[in-house]
Amino acid sequence: MSSLCCSTFIELARHPEVTEKIVTELDKSDLMQGNLPLDKLATMPYLQQVCKELLRFAPPYGGGFRQVLKTFELEGYQIPKGWTVLYSIRDQHEVEENFTGARTFNPDRWATGKQNDSYIPFGGSGIRSCVGEKYMLMFVQLFVAQVSRSCQWELLDINTRSTHFPVQLPTNGLPLNFTASYRKSKV
Repeated sequence: MSSLCCSTFIELARHPEVTEKIVTELDKSDLMQGNLPLDKLATMPYLQQVCKELLRFAPPYGGGFRQVLKTFELEGYQIPKGWTVLYSIRDQHEVEENFTGARTFNPDRWATGKQNDSYIPFGGSGIRSCVGEKYMLMFVQLFVAQVSRSCQWELLDINTRSTHFPVQLPTNGLPLNFTASYRKSKV
């Protein structure tokens, strides 16, 4: 979760217009103060788009391992039964064939509501899906909504770079300047 929090601060600092859209949506839903009920957050389309894009752009973990159950061929190479293979969620999300403008943070890519089978921030689905997926989805919605409505921050090094193994984290300690500022309702 710490890597997702860091990525949230970085991307929203780089894209203040995204934060403003979140604040506008929170304001229209009368959520600028008080509790943030999950059922109300789940009905906010732009917040959902931002959360989904954060998980695509900076997945909480980089990949996973699977044991090969049956020998198969991949791009001319035979992968034997019993081998352990590594898959990369981050690489899957950065392939241009899977996501147009893959290396650009763009919450609007999710505006259509169309599902993309290449989107696997939690490693896939089914029996091997992440047991913490629902918790993480709840956390990211609450975190993004709360920080967007309650404070402003500035990335002191706009060129902050990140390592990507084992999880995405900033290399410079993520210097931020925070200002507590409960935003006033515009409605």
